[in-house]
Amino acid sequence: MSRAILLTGSAMLALFCSFFAPALRAQVERASIVGKISDATGAAMAGVEVTVTNEATNTSIHVSSGDAGAFTAVNLIPGSYSVTASPKGFRPVAFRNFVLQVGQSARLDITMELGNVEQTVEVTGAIPLLQTENASVGQVIERAAVNALPLNGRNFVQLAILAPGVSGLDYAQSGTINTGKRPDELRPGGTALQANGALSQSNAVLLDGIDNTEMVSQTFVVRPAVEGIQEFKVLTNNAGAEYSRSVGAVVVVTTKSGGNQFHGSFFEFLRNEKLDARNFFARTDAPKPPFKLNQYGASLGGPVLLPKYNGRNRTLNQNISQWFNPTAFAAPPAFTWGTLGRNSLNAPRLYNVDFSISRKFRFGEARELQFRSEFFNGLNHPQFGLPNATAGVGGAGTITSTQRANRQIQFALRFSY
Repeated sequence: MSRAILLTGSAMLALFCSFFAPALRAQVERASIVGKISDATGAAMAGVEVTVTNEATNTSIHVSSGDAGAFTAVNLIPGSYSVTASPKGFRPVAFRNFVLQVGQSARLDITMELGNVEQTVEVTGAIPLLQTENASVGQVIERAAVNALPLNGRNFVQLAILAPGVSGLDYAQSGTINTGKRPDELRPGGTALQANGALSQSNAVLLDGIDNTEMVSQTFVVRPAVEGIQEFKVLTNNAGAEYSRSVGAVVVVTTKSGGNQFHGSFFEFLRNEKLDARNFFARTDAPKPPFKLNQYGASLGGPVLLPKYNGRNRTLNQNISQWFNPTAFAAPPAFTWGTLGRNSLNAPRLYNVDFSISRKFRFGEARELQFRSEFFNGLNHPQFGLPNATAGVGGAGTITSTQRANRQIQFALRFSY
C-alpha cells in the first residue's frame, strides 16, 4: 500500500523530527528460552531438534542445538510452555508447564539418557528459580496479583510499589495529563513512581514493546484496563540497552493473548459517598460531598473464528524466523505431484508510506523559492521478501531478504521565476 501526504503549517518541525526515531522496537515484553543439550556424560549434543509449544494456543516453534549443544528459542509470548526433545537412540524428554514471564530469558538445560522411544522422561512444573542470563534487577507483578489485590480506581500502576526499591508519589503532578482528582491518581503510585531514589521523570513505560511514556511526568499515555493485562514487570536496575533511554524505573506491560478456549469476565466496581468515611476535619452535622463512581465492563478472549479461518491451534504472530510451520508440509516423492494448491501461502504484505513536507517563499508575483523534504518508506517498515518455501530443507519457512530499500530522505531547494 502506498500513499502520498502533503503537510504544511506549524506541525512540520515536530513531524520532521519524529520520523528520525527508529520505526521498530525490540519486542522487550517477549520471553526466550536458552539452554544446552548434553548426554549423561556431559558431552554436548549437536543437531538435536527442540520443540517449544505454547500450551494455550498449541502452536509450536522448532529450533536445533548448535555444535556446542546450545539452543535458543526467542520471541515467545509470556505464558506456559511445553519443551520436548527426542534425538534418535535417546529417551524423549518433555518439560510441561514451563512458565515464562514478561521479558524473561529463562535457562533450560536438557540432559539426554540412552533408551528407547517408549520411555519418556517428563518434568512438570519446571520454573526457573534464578535469573542467570542477564544482570537486570526487577519484579514481575503476576496476573493473580493484578486481578486479586485491591486497586482504588482500578489503576494497576499502584501495584508497581510492590517491587523492592520502588515508591509512589501520592499527588497528581501539575501540567500533565494526570492532573485531576481521580481517586487512583491521589494514591501512592497512581501517577508517578520513584525507583531507588531516581527522579520520577527518569522512568520509561512500555506497552507490548511500544514506548508508552508520557514525556512530562514519565508515566502512562495509554493505561490499559486491568482485565486486559497479562502481567507486568518493574525493572529498577541494570535494564538492558533494549529498553532505550531510561535511567529510572522501566515498567514493561504485556496484555493478554487469546488461546484455544474462550475466557471472559463481567465486572462492576461501585463507590459512593455512603460507603466512604467522613473527612477528619469535616463538620459532623454537614452532609458528605456527593460522590459516585461506577466502573463496569466486560472482557472476552479466545481463538479468532472467521469464515474459512479457524484460529484454534494457530497464531497470527508470524515472524521472519517462522513465517509458516514447515513441519506441516512434506516434499512429495520424485516424479509426483503434491496435494497443496497454488497460492495457498501468503507472503508478507507491503507497507509503504511516502510523503513530503514543503514550504514556499514568494518574492513578488513571478518568483518563488521552495524548500522540500521528501521521505520514501518514511516509517522505515522493512519490506520482507518471500519465505523459503522448499519443504524438507533447513530454513524452510524463514525470510532472509528484503525487497525494497529502507527509509530514504531527500532534500530539495527549487527556485522558479
